[in-house]
Amino acid sequence: MSDERGLGLVVVGDAHLTLGATGPLEEATSFRRTLGGDAVLTAIVAARAGVEVALVTRVGEDPFSDWMLQSFEAEGLHLDYTRQVAGPSPLLLVGAGHEGRQSARYVGGAAAATMEPADLADIPWDLVRLLFVAGSFQSLGPEQRRTAVAAFETARGAGVRTVHDPTLVPGLWSRDDQAQARAAFESLLPHTDLLILTAPYASGRLLGRPLAAEAAEEARLRGVAAVVVRHADGSAVVAEQRELHRLEAPADRAGLGDPSRPAIFDGVLLAALGSGLPLLAATELALAADRATPPGPRELGSLPDAARLAGNLGIASTPSRR
Repeated sequence: MSDERGLGLVVVGDAHLTLGATGPLEEATSFRRTLGGDAVLTAIVAARAGVEVALVTRVGEDPFSDWMLQSFEAEGLHLDYTRQVAGPSPLLLVGAGHEGRQSARYVGGAAAATMEPADLADIPWDLVRLLFVAGSFQSLGPEQRRTAVAAFETARGAGVRTVHDPTLVPGLWSRDDQAQARAAFESLLPHTDLLILTAPYASGRLLGRPLAAEAAEEARLRGVAAVVVRHADGSAVVAEQRELHRLEAPADRAGLGDPSRPAIFDGVLLAALGSGLPLLAATELALAADRATPPGPRELGSLPDAARLAGNLGIASTPSRR
């Protein structure tokens, strides 16, 4: 990968406004405004860790849109490929659910669901090191699935390393859409250089292999050059160049990683790879970041700040746009 590539990472995907309540949604009288969406949260973590990140998404035209764009810029994201379109941005209402789980409900529009391959036209791929797409973007519709494939095909042709995390968790796709989730995964897999999976849920449903090591081997048999499979117990398996490494969770930290909140792990992993670290070392840093972050919802307030990433993990946090 050329050292002359100046844009460490391009993230293609979704961003939405989240209004969070401290109690159940049906009882809420006030909400806290924040950002959500796997793509934008992953991009923000990577930017906080010091990598130049361009966000390719769409936001709407509503009272919250200017705040969203200002928030992206404040986090150091390059917005040259973020488009503002007519209609409202997607809005997610989040409250407390049963047994400590969140209850979430989408309302309003979904500007990112209007994205198409034309949104990729002006990206200078010869300057890019890594491209990332999350499965939550593919869940928005068939046009987004085509956009993801087009991005990976174009990027690979320019020598860009493609990274995909299906981010498959219960509820991301409706029960009736499980076949589409697998079809979306299958369409992107042949164009994926690095696959990130969680076990046993996503690996079992997408590859038919609930066990992490077996899922990694299956993905490599399917032609993926490098695979990282995270397990719900906090461990991971890294497969690359015919070698398989097992990273066990520390005895006092086992189970503290949160595979259902992928942005922290994915963002740190991408930042480390974009900084030139090998995959095994990058995965170790990503696991450490995930374990060091207290549990929380999939939104901006749950992400580690730049100081924590720089001080606790040894990642240089010096993005140029701050």
